[in-house]
Amino acid sequence: MRVAASKIRYQGTRDSQEDFVSLFSIRNREHAAVGGILTDGIGGLPGGGDASATVNAFSRAWLADELPAVVEGGAEIESCLRRLPPAADEALACYQSESGIPDCGTTLVAAVVLDDVCHFVSVGDSLVLAINADRTLTRLNQLHNAELNGRVALTAAILGRGIKAIDQGKASLSPGGHHSILLASDGIRTLRDEEIVAELDHASEGPLRQVVDRVRGKQAVRQDNLAMALFRVVAVEA
Repeated sequence: MRVAASKIRYQGTRDSQEDFVSLFSIRNREHAAVGGILTDGIGGLPGGGDASATVNAFSRAWLADELPAVVEGGAEIESCLRRLPPAADEALACYQSESGIPDCGTTLVAAVVLDDVCHFVSVGDSLVLAINADRTLTRLNQLHNAELNGRVALTAAILGRGIKAIDQGKASLSPGGHHSILLASDGIRTLRDEEIVAELDHASEGPLRQVVDRVRGKQAVRQDNLAMALFRVVAVEA
């Protein structure tokens, strides 16, 4: 089985892009792992884009240091991913002190696909979605948000002052089960589940571009930033 990884960003109608997404790969003689990191700066706070970029870059560098030993030695990837959010929170606290912007923050989702399993950790309200062989969509992670006074507010995020909640999980990838895992910021909510699945399922080339085109076609007046990373099972020629 081979897993292909891709990513995309779309600014929507916002004045700036505060979503960041990156991919990485780790290879040794026995294993090949791919992964992705997605961050979404918190709107309404100054420096959301910088916080998102800072945490994304830090997370990628941190995992590049930590994961090779995990993959090589067969240690639990879950334990490694669990340590990432607190480390990213400390990195953001350093950025806040150096920049003089104490009130900024971001969501964080990180995923690592090793063999046929996708391991993930998330803080905030970005989504980890599984696209199933029966053309249904399943949300795998818990969203850290709640409705307050008619508005949805985050209950946990990377804010540089400790983390209130961390969600973690894993899902198997197989041609007959979950054939894709999608990391997406909350800008994806413009689409219904069936619309997301339709674009990812039908497009053999550039499926994420198809999703963005569907979002753009909605012409939402207040379309949020959208970032996505897709891990998809692809056929291997004999």
